[in-house]
Amino acid sequence: MKKTYRFVIWICFKFTRSEIKEIIQGLKNILANRDPDVKPKDDFKEKYPLLFRTTAPGQEITLVTDGNPSYPAGIHFINEMYESNLIHKKVIGLQNLDSESEEFRPFKELIERLIRTYKFHTRCTCGFKSKNGAASLTTLFVTYYNFLRPHTALKGGVPIPLEDLKGADTIQGRWAKLIQLALNLN
Repeated sequence: MKKTYRFVIWICFKFTRSEIKEIIQGLKNILANRDPDVKPKDDFKEKYPLLFRTTAPGQEITLVTDGNPSYPAGIHFINEMYESNLIHKKVIGLQNLDSESEEFRPFKELIERLIRTYKFHTRCTCGFKSKNGAASLTTLFVTYYNFLRPHTALKGGVPIPLEDLKGADTIQGRWAKLIQLALNLN
């Protein structure tokens, strides 16, 4: 089966008829409003200059993944769009059968543990009604995990301690203080 056919089948499986129509209309609008002198790569960079940019330009970044075949395509996209130096390291299986797996397995296990923790906190939602719901819960989870949740590996500390939360003794008090800090940013 050709890749195009598989892609179309995947799209039909993942999206409803109305969502597919919306995607097609959005693509038509993008193509209709595109400046023919601007290459898509340049247009994307122009609209989203800081997307994916969390390191200094030219800095080498190592991405450790499992053997999912979609990662190389994403890494290729990022390297092409941002001229970054993203290095891909695969850790496959449960045993260290090569030197790369042996060297990078601790990083993969760290991320797998984070994903299990995230799933534990999101499983009760049984999905989301909107992308905003998913983004909101993810934002709240990241906030909880990084600023509020005690970690045994850190002897009950948090990964990113905030000086402003020192006076709050309870989790509710720390949440209230974080919300107050966020409201003061506007």
